[in-house]
Amino acid sequence: MIHAALLLGDTLVFATTTIMWAFVVFHAYSTRWEATAAGRALFSISLVSSLLLTLGCVRILVGSHPAVTVSRAVLYILALTVLLNLLRLYIRTQCTARQQGAADGAARPNKRRPGT
Repeated sequence: MIHAALLLGDTLVFATTTIMWAFVVFHAYSTRWEATAAGRALFSISLVSSLLLTLGCVRILVGSHPAVTVSRAVLYILALTVLLNLLRLYIRTQCTARQQGAADGAARPNKRRPGT
């Protein structure tokens, strides 16, 4: 039973990695992702996710190795940097939207309903 679960998990990691890389390639060649900050952020987080998934596949295939350990540290530093940049973009976008709303003199209606 445990062997079947490990095999299923490994298969799902490889399948997810393949789909993620397909997304990165299609996104890179079919959109102008570099034209906007949001496009660059989506591409960056997709690429880093693909690299981390690929590292997971490498660990499944070769096990623990010093090169895998170093790559893991580097990729997680890169992931942290990309995620912090994404958070910065989100905060900046929200602040800009609020400032524009205040400058227009229009209050944004609260679309949330109580209890949701």
